[in-house]
Order: sequence, then structure tokens, then C-alpha cells
Amino acid sequence: MRAIQSEVPDAERISPSLKPNERVPRLLASPTRFFLVLAALFTTHVFIRLIASPVANVDECGQLIFAQRFQWGYGPQPPLYTWLQLVLFQVFGLSILALSLLKNVLLFAIYAFTYATTRGLTGSHLTGLIAAMGLMFIPQIAWESQRDLTHSVLATTMAAATLFIFVRLAQTKARWLYVILGVCFGLGLLSNYSYALLALGLLIAALTVPDYRRTILTPWLLLSLAIAVALVLPHALWARDHASVVLASTYKLKIQTSVSWLSTWLAPFPSLAIAWFSRVISITLVFLLLCWKQIIPFPWEAARRPPAALLLRVILVALVAVIVTMIAAHATTIKGRWLQPIHICVPMLAALWTQARWTWIATQRLSILAASVVILIASILAIHTRLDEDRADRLNRTFSPLLPQLRAEAERADFIVAETLPIGGNLRLNFPNKTVLTPQFTPERWRNRGQTCLIVFDATRKPQPPAALQRLIALETGLEPTEVQWSHAEARPSPDGKPIRFAFARVTVK
Repeated sequence: MRAIQSEVPDAERISPSLKPNERVPRLLASPTRFFLVLAALFTTHVFIRLIASPVANVDECGQLIFAQRFQWGYGPQPPLYTWLQLVLFQVFGLSILALSLLKNVLLFAIYAFTYATTRGLTGSHLTGLIAAMGLMFIPQIAWESQRDLTHSVLATTMAAATLFIFVRLAQTKARWLYVILGVCFGLGLLSNYSYALLALGLLIAALTVPDYRRTILTPWLLLSLAIAVALVLPHALWARDHASVVLASTYKLKIQTSVSWLSTWLAPFPSLAIAWFSRVISITLVFLLLCWKQIIPFPWEAARRPPAALLLRVILVALVAVIVTMIAAHATTIKGRWLQPIHICVPMLAALWTQARWTWIATQRLSILAASVVILIASILAIHTRLDEDRADRLNRTFSPLLPQLRAEAERADFIVAETLPIGGNLRLNFPNKTVLTPQFTPERWRNRGQTCLIVFDATRKPQPPAALQRLIALETGLEPTEVQWSHAEARPSPDGKPIRFAFARVTVK
């Protein structure tokens, strides 16, 4: 069976006078220029995040709390993102900079790997650019990943890296790449469990495409799988011993075990359809409206080529796997972000389908719209906290009025116990030398007789701490909440005009 070779686009056959570099905007005329533009874009996003708000958002707060020590697991998510964040905290300090830097390096890698994979499949710089620009029209990646996601971003990065390594492996047959592929499999599963959709889809899809089958049907793949198992095994053992923690978010699946078998079989389909199409409808419309000459009539010859067939089947296998899993678990809903690792296949597939028909005008249209999306997203990120001022957006729910009242208490305390991740994360951001515990993060009993503990919770609605915090207080301090004398501090007004009230107390551990 022949090795997979890079396919040279045949646009010149359609437009003989049009050279490939003439169809690419001058700013993106070479891979080096493209990567420099990407680097400038995500560096700008880092600066925008630094000036947008000094307060950490929900996902950032989770990392501020979890990245206090190395563990094999953190709540319902695998640990790799937190490990990386912990390293960056060591290098750059506990800061918004370290949080934003990790996120944007990963986003840079998603676009870079998407470009490199598509270019490797086609031998065309232009086609790689089309695929990378296509990511701008998937809101889950262009907007949501920048705004408030962590583990899904890392899983998507590892999915893009896996596709790149697999394509290189299929083309070169270099056996050392099986080692890298195994590392990608392992790190992908340590990023987010949703990565399994890409890995499973890729392995099964490759078996169905003759040109890629030999890459899979080889003993060397066992080495890849063994490396992946070795990397994931410690976390898997941790997950087995902390099953209740790992499964804590399964309520999002809305599992219903008492419904009829017909409902069990039918319920997943509309939920999956909404979750999938709501994320890819925008890129579909963009290509239809701006590039309809490249799509109509549909390029069946390009669609039958092995690279395009592989990507399409990766998507189909992954979606079938979701359906089977939902039916087996009696799940009735799925979150769109869980499909993010396979979203990257969509712009690659669109670029492969249309590569032979691209013209200067079509490329210009796509480039201008992609640049407009970049500017729009950057502008919204820069001003959205101010636009949400009246709604007390979580980034605007600043701790500055609270901190002067807590500073003296926090500095004299040996550790802090907070009600939630947002409260705890922002307290740790402002008191980086203090250990901060929350009901979601209690790796061990920190208390020692005679230590002092600062307890903080949101008392806006109820004057007493919630049940989870009460259990944590009793565990870490040896005190019942009724024994604690609470002080109060008011932060900025809530959306209904009532003040947000925080209760706090510094107690001595029994």
C-alpha cells in the first residue's frame, strides 16, 4: 500500500495564471509571517486580560485554588491543566498574567497545529491558512475558549497535536513518532475526558480508510497505547479511589433511569444535534455565503480523497460514540463544549473540500471577515466588564471594598477557608502566601492545634454558612459553626441594588 503523500492543490489547473502565493494576503504570505501574526494576536489577548479586570473569573479561580499542590486529580477534571498552571505560577508568580499566559499559549497552539496539519495533508500554505482562519468562525473556540474555559482548551490543543503527529506518521512512517503519538494520547486523556472522542474517532476512522490503515495495523501502535496507559494509570487509580468526586458533575447529563426504553434511545439525538450544529452553524454559513462558488457544485472528487475521508469519519465515529454512551448511561443532554476536541476537524474538512477552487477574491473575503472577527472579539473582551457593570458581572464583582477589612485578619491567619471557588480563588490571588481551602479542595487536614483560620462566606442571602462549608469548618477547625462569632463586610451592590454581604471570622483551631 502506498504511503500517504502530500496532495498538491490543483487550483492552478482551474486558474493557470494564478500562482499559490498570489492568492494569499501579503501579511500571511509565508508560514513565518502567519505564526508571527498568531503570536501578536494572542499576546494582545494577554494584555487585554491584564487590563480588563484584577478579579479572577470562575475557571481561573478554580486553578488558583487547585494549583496549590501536585495531585493526581482535582475534582471531576483530569489534572494536566492544573499541573501546567502550577508550573507557570512558580515562574511568573500567582497572578492574572500566569493564568492568561497559559490559556493563550494553548490557543496559539490550536491554530498552529490546525494550520500545520492541513498544510501537511495538502502541501498548500493557502489551504492551511483557510483551515486556521476557519477556527475564527467557531464561537466555542474563538470566543468561549478565550472567555472562560480551561480543560476544554487544553484537550482541544492535544487533539490538534494528535492529528498533526498522526498525519506526519502516515506520511513518513518514522517509528519514533509512535512514541510521540502515545504521549499525545496520554496527555490528551489527562487534559479532559472529552479528548477520548478524538482519539477513538481517529483510530476507528483510520481503519476504514485504506491509505491510513497500515499506520494503525502495526505492532508499533501497541507501543503508543502502552505509553498512553502508563501516563494515565496513576490518575485512573486516583479516580477509582475518588469516584464520587470524579462523577460529581454527571448531573449535567440529566440521567433518567426510570424512563421507557424508547425515550432512552430517542432522547440523545435532539440534544446532540443542538450541541453540535449550534457550534458549527456559523462556520458553515460563512463558507456558504462567502465561498459558495467553492462549494457549489459540491466537490465530490475532493471529498473522496483519503485525508478528507479520514476527517469526516473521525467526526462521524465520535458523534456515534456520544450517542452510544448517552444511551448506555440513560443521559438526556450533552454540553456543546464537550465536543470541542472534534470541532477542529470542521475547518480542516472545509479547507480540504474546497482547496482546488480558491481564488484571490474568495481568499480576500475570508481574510477580511476573519480579521473583523478578531477585532470584534478583542474589543468585546476589552470592554465587556464595563458593559456588564450594572449586572455585577463576576469579573466586576471586585473584592477591593472587602479586602481592607479582611487584610489584617488574613495576614494573622495561618490558612483560609472559603465558601466557594470564586471567593477562595480571589482571596488567594490577594493573599498568595496563604493556603486557601474550599469544599472542592481539601487535600488533607491542614489543622494543627493553636493555628488560626480565617473563614469567609457570602452571607447576602443567609446569615449562616451553607452545609458544605459547615462540614469543612468542623473538619479543619474542630469548631461547630454556631461557636463562631461572625463579622460582616459589604461589597459592591448586587443587581437588585441590595449590598453584597460577606461574613468572616478568625478562629483558633482546637
